Amino acid sequence: MEVKYQYTGMKQALIKLCPGRFQILGPPDLLSTVSRITSMTDDPKIQHELYTKVVSQWFVICSITNEQIPLSELKYWDVEKNYVYKSPEIIPLHEQYQEPSVQCGDKNKNKN
Repeated sequence: MEVKYQYTGMKQALIKLCPGRFQILGPPDLLSTVSRITSMTDDPKIQHELYTKVVSQWFVICSITNEQIPLSELKYWDVEKNYVYKSPEIIPLHEQYQEPSVQCGDKNKNKN
C-alpha cells in the first residue's frame, strides 16, 4: 500500500489506545512538551489550547490507508486490534483487511 504524506513538518508519535481516549507514549520530546503544559498554567482552557496546538504537530498512521492522522484529529480507533482510522467510512475496510502471516526464518534460504 502506498504511504500518503499530506502534512509536512510533522513528526510521528507513539500512542497507546484505550477505550474513549489515547495515551501519548513518546517520543520523549513530545512527552516533555505535553507534561510542561500543565506546569505553565492552571487555566484548563489555556491548557487545552496549548495541548491542541502541540498535538496538531504530531501524527499517527492510519492502519488501513497508511495516511497520516494528526493527533488533534484522531477520533476513531479499535482498542482490541490496536488500529487507528482516518475516518469512520474506512472502518468497514478493517473487517476485509487481512494481516500478512508472519513466518519464522527466511523463505529464501536453502533447506539442507
